[in-house]
Amino acid sequence: MQVAGSHFALVYLAERLAFRIAEFLRRWYILAFKEILHAVMRRLSSLDRKFALKITLLHFFTPLYGDESLIGRMLGVVFRSIRIALALALYISILLVFAAAYLVWALIPVFLAAKVAGM
Repeated sequence: MQVAGSHFALVYLAERLAFRIAEFLRRWYILAFKEILHAVMRRLSSLDRKFALKITLLHFFTPLYGDESLIGRMLGVVFRSIRIALALALYISILLVFAAAYLVWALIPVFLAAKVAGM
């Protein structure tokens, strides 16, 4: 009788171990990815309030401050080009930093498992 009870306990423990490992992987990879993605979107949204990339693109050839002269039109294009270049460089750098952070985050369990398996 005791053998059947210990068998049930081993099955239960194995099932709980598998569940915990699956839950860890789900939280570590899927939920962390969602959190990092939300952080990226919040950061880009806050930066877009300052750089207004979409609005700048829509008004690219509109004269700056309503100055219809040739110099006003030229300065508008020059200033907006600089603003677009800076915004795109900043957006791309932020995306690269967050992508690198997620890559490091994703590789931590793999690295630890390799360390433990190598010992």
